[in-house]
Amino acid sequence: MNSLIELNYHKTNTFLIRGEDRYLLFDTGAPGTLESFLKALETAGVRLSDIAYLTCSHYHSDHMGIASEIMKLGIPLVVWDVQTTYAEAADVRISDDFTACDPTANTRPVVVPLKDSGKFLEEIGIKGEILATPGHSEDSISLWLDDGTLFVGDLNKCSTVSWYDRSTTARIWRKLRKRKPLCVYYGHAKPERFDGRGHILREQEHTDRELYHLVQTIMKD
Repeated sequence: MNSLIELNYHKTNTFLIRGEDRYLLFDTGAPGTLESFLKALETAGVRLSDIAYLTCSHYHSDHMGIASEIMKLGIPLVVWDVQTTYAEAADVRISDDFTACDPTANTRPVVVPLKDSGKFLEEIGIKGEILATPGHSEDSISLWLDDGTLFVGDLNKCSTVSWYDRSTTARIWRKLRKRKPLCVYYGHAKPERFDGRGHILREQEHTDRELYHLVQTIMKD
């Protein structure tokens, strides 16, 4: 089993992170993409039974659009306690009951306190933790792995955020960079690589900033 598989079947990047003997699925595509998801799994050589849990970076339809269908196929959805209110109000209904925490009831979400995320992940063989990163949306979370890999969903790319920015997103990135990530994976962009000291690799950072400023210029015209 590969330690990380990116499933390219929709505009949203979705990932399979390997645990001890099964995977954690991070995000899904939009509603109507279940067939494409299943084909992507087949192409990757992954069976549904190889997936232990699904979790979503946030509850916008392009990141959780087929979560309920995946649950009906026997894969439990993990909702972190900071997300429950937003998951209940999601624009694609997940379940009729968000109060149950029984991981054996696969048609209901498994609600896990954020403070217990490290223990929960460790139980499936993944070393890391879930972090609250409410930059894109209030319910946004990121998955940090102890090997320096970071999955941030729709958080703005680090290379587009100034150290002097006082926004919520900038504050979040200042905290994340202190963890000294090696690679950051995004929901709708290519990954960014870091030097292990909290700095984006120089050539990549220069290119991304040029692109960002070009887009801003075009939008103003």
